[in-house]
Amino acid sequence: MNLNSTARVLFLAFVALVALVISGHILIEVGPRDLGIDFAVFERASNDSAELVYRIDPAPFAYPPTALVLMMPLTAFGYWFWATISGLMFAISVALVAGKRTAALTFLSPAVLKGLVQGQTSLLLGGLLFLGLRSSSLIGGSLWGVAATIKPQLLLFAPVAFVSRRDWKMLAGMALGATVVVLVSLIILDPSLWLRWPQALMNFSNMIDHGAMTKVISPAGQAAEAGLPTTPFVIAGLGLGAAAVALAAPRIEGAQLVALITASSIVASPYAHPYDTTAIIPACIALLLNGRWIYAIPAGFIFMGTQRMTTAGLVFLLIVVLVESILQRHRNDNGSVCQRPTAKPQPY
Repeated sequence: MNLNSTARVLFLAFVALVALVISGHILIEVGPRDLGIDFAVFERASNDSAELVYRIDPAPFAYPPTALVLMMPLTAFGYWFWATISGLMFAISVALVAGKRTAALTFLSPAVLKGLVQGQTSLLLGGLLFLGLRSSSLIGGSLWGVAATIKPQLLLFAPVAFVSRRDWKMLAGMALGATVVVLVSLIILDPSLWLRWPQALMNFSNMIDHGAMTKVISPAGQAAEAGLPTTPFVIAGLGLGAAAVALAAPRIEGAQLVALITASSIVASPYAHPYDTTAIIPACIALLLNGRWIYAIPAGFIFMGTQRMTTAGLVFLLIVVLVESILQRHRNDNGSVCQRPTAKPQPY
């Protein structure tokens, strides 16, 4: 069932209004206070000695040592260089995959804007993922592997997707890219960082479990904020994400594939912020403009970037994708005609 034209226009207007209000707040109120706040953590870690990179801090650095391989050269020229390179890379790569209009509209999402203002890695990661889709399988997989060495939890289900698609070259490229970055990190960085990183992760996990991390969008993170145990939510997220990716990945392409993998990984992660949905936003725009109501409405929730609505939108989308994938497989098993995925599939 499709939204009729009037209902779609009204819903788009609502989403745009909320997004503009939140984005205005980010630029006017949050921006002057938090400009480059996350970039400062990356810059500090890039210049610290091995003993200090993973020190206990109110704003801790918990990325793997491999992240420093890219952070060190990119943070050397300051926040504005980092933001410009990340923003351009994301915009150009999205335009190549999903079109210039989608690339421009993506920056209207408060989640994308906040990641840019704070100097997060979200646009850099999204740029690598979309650029990977425009490259040959081996090179594209290598770019995804590089992205995985920066924030591995956001690509948790990428190997599941490539196996289910039987895209062995992409899977091999991802393994190759990640391996190269690991080897480079061992050569140019102090190897003791790899021994210190697990303790940093434990410290960070304790902060999450005690609710110290606020405005998170993963179900486990919100459970921690509410004082609930996180393990059941992580297990449920792992099950939902793995099933959705395994069944749906073979029948989708492009921005939808990126969104499926990253959304599933966020739902299974103990911690994620709205800016971590940056790579999902291009698919949300397509669903908002052309998707069926059951996809367009949660896509709008994600696009607006508020905490609770983003979580609800992510979980609801994955459940719908999983259910429809199971029904599609059942119809195929009963002899119905299966549509083969095309280079530019129609939105859900």
